[in-house]
Amino acid sequence: MKERWPDAELIEMPKVISGRHYRFERLWARRQVNDHADRGEIGLLSLVYRPLQADRSQVAVYLHGSTGGMRRDPAEPIAPQTSIVNYFVARGFTLVVPLRRGFGGSGGTYIAECSLWSDPDCTRDRYIELAGPALEDAIADTACVLDHVVAGDPRTRDAKVLLVGQSRGGFLAFAVAAAHPDRIHGVVSFAGGWLRVGASLTSEINARSRAFMADHLRDFAHRYWRDTLWIYGAGDSFYADDTTRAWFDAYSESGGRGRYLLIGEHPQPDGHRVVSLSSLWAPAVDEYLAGGGFAVEPIDG
Repeated sequence: MKERWPDAELIEMPKVISGRHYRFERLWARRQVNDHADRGEIGLLSLVYRPLQADRSQVAVYLHGSTGGMRRDPAEPIAPQTSIVNYFVARGFTLVVPLRRGFGGSGGTYIAECSLWSDPDCTRDRYIELAGPALEDAIADTACVLDHVVAGDPRTRDAKVLLVGQSRGGFLAFAVAAAHPDRIHGVVSFAGGWLRVGASLTSEINARSRAFMADHLRDFAHRYWRDTLWIYGAGDSFYADDTTRAWFDAYSESGGRGRYLLIGEHPQPDGHRVVSLSSLWAPAVDEYLAGGGFAVEPIDG
């Protein structure tokens, strides 16, 4: 039976976050797929947080991370960090959170990862082999949401679009910006990366993962010309400080423009999660956005 979904599912009751009101919507995009996992039309769900006090004609599209090798079931419900919702709603952004294929409430089959924890056929080599196709599929998912949920809605059709992402979403933000440079007015990446690099992995696996990301970032740098902001936290269990700095250097040396910010002092047990504390990064993001022509003053002063 063909999957069905509403064009929009609206919860009318206004929410309050940090004293500011927003309306929450569940909006859907339709994507045609034809591959080994799915054939036909699938529905991609986006969670949308729309400020009620101001319309500044700017949209932040927040791209989520992975399941960590299927540590969690991709079908589980997911929501953005409160820090992200607080920050962007307060500044008059419509926040759009696309859930990629097979993830959260979105339709289709989750093909981005295999289970490192329960599938004996899922080796690290196999996991890396999935990285390229998974990235291309995630770019297609995001482009579909930009077409249907952002450009396809008269409320946001002419808005300036910022891409924001955490972990895999942070890396994906660069990829989408490179694929659609005319549509994307800025990129803020938190703990961005696609494949884990760590002491528990072999030197060969780490080398392949580093090369995958560095090679892609060099390519992205040739295709996206606007400034970007890279935010990492010290003590990241996925990516060591020197690894992320090397990726930024590869991007910069290939012509990419950006600022690298390493938050050295923070209370998080894992630097991969600094996104959860906006006090650590809000001033830097404010400065970056203002330099890109976005409004950053809180909408209630």
